[in-house]
Amino acid sequence: MSKNAISEKEVVVAIPTNGYTYRSLLSGFLEYARNAAGWCCSFVTGRSDEPPLEEILTPETACLVIDDELAERHAAIIRRTGPPVVTMAGARLPPNTVALIDADNATLGRLAAGHFLSSGFRSFAYVDTAAEPWWWSTAREKAFVRSLRAAGMACARFPGGNLGGWLAALPRPTAILAANDTQARIVLKECRRTRLRVPNDIAILGVDDDEILCETASPALSSIRWDTRETGFRVAEFIDRSLRRGRFPRKRPVFTYSGVAVCTRNSSRLVLERDAVAEKCLAYIDAHFTGDIDTYKIAAALGLYRRTVEKHFRATYKNSIREEIIARRTSYARKLIAEGNMSLDAIAARSGFFDASHLRKTLRKTGGPL
Repeated sequence: MSKNAISEKEVVVAIPTNGYTYRSLLSGFLEYARNAAGWCCSFVTGRSDEPPLEEILTPETACLVIDDELAERHAAIIRRTGPPVVTMAGARLPPNTVALIDADNATLGRLAAGHFLSSGFRSFAYVDTAAEPWWWSTAREKAFVRSLRAAGMACARFPGGNLGGWLAALPRPTAILAANDTQARIVLKECRRTRLRVPNDIAILGVDDDEILCETASPALSSIRWDTRETGFRVAEFIDRSLRRGRFPRKRPVFTYSGVAVCTRNSSRLVLERDAVAEKCLAYIDAHFTGDIDTYKIAAALGLYRRTVEKHFRATYKNSIREEIIARRTSYARKLIAEGNMSLDAIAARSGFFDASHLRKTLRKTGGPL
């Protein structure tokens, strides 16, 4: 198929942008689309002032990329126009589905369970407050339960009803994996209403690592970040290759995105005993870890001796101040790398490392993706 033939038809992308995971997926898709000559794209993102999918989708649509919720809502128009469809995996697949986008929930379950187990938690729960949880939430719960069961641990599940009363009845401390960051904030709000301490009584971990939701919570929410940007790029590449070939493959490929890492914030840091010095030190690190910071500067800011600050911090959080600063910088650097918008030199400077070489060495020492 020639470039001109491709440009005669549209690729329609119907993906909401109200969540970080979707925005990241769309970012990777657009990165490829910008470099693929002959593309003509239309978007439906959920804005009230944009044309509805019914007006954009036509029999000439070359391919439709759509999330599972919108696919169910617009099943009739999709069936009527009949375009090749790439969609999020779901219980009901649209007709003419040529590829799926799915989450690696097994890895997510291992990351969540490992994060809590390594922090010393022995009581666990999963929370989704929706009356009828989406299939992806059920898959996340099952993966979390499997990983905990492999470690000899059980996992409670919110049964519906009074969330605050249910939380208050849990053993303390209990580590909760929420279905996503929105659900994590709901749990946090109920903890605050019922005077449950986070994380000492209830520790909370979300999914998606949406900074707007996580960083503006109090305490800030820990969350699992996906590598959806790379997945979006691969989906666009698949569509472009299929259009140029003039057909989509008979065997339906599955483009899987996986959990990159747990971005640890204060909502899941188990503190066995509250320590004002250690908490002030951690708050200072939160605010300054990307800058010129060390134990001496923190001690000076708190008006204490360096050894006093270090002693309180290690006794409370079980690691040194230097280790905490490096962990914060490394986590932030990995997040910037996953976004794919900056060079390694720029990421090193932004996250507090000397240079790209220093960043690479630290990433290799700590393991995980570079």
